[in-house]
Amino acid sequence: MTESTEHSSAKPSAEECGCHGKGPEFTRVFTRMFEPPAGAAEHFRQARIEFWKGIRSLIDHRIERISRASQKGTRITVE
Repeated sequence: MTESTEHSSAKPSAEECGCHGKGPEFTRVFTRMFEPPAGAAEHFRQARIEFWKGIRSLIDHRIERISRASQKGTRITVE
């Protein structure tokens, strides 16, 4: 029994590709069309930061609740 182990890692040529080589050009045009203005880009960046701060706050709250629940036992003062 013969097994084919031929794997092509080469990229398809423009003729083989469905976009006929227009993919990179389309990407450049699409990126320029939907690039937000500087003010909007800064707003989105700040929104991402606030989102992650909110996630951090949720995690901190959960850690606090778990820590309080696990404090079982009595305290003994040692002199």
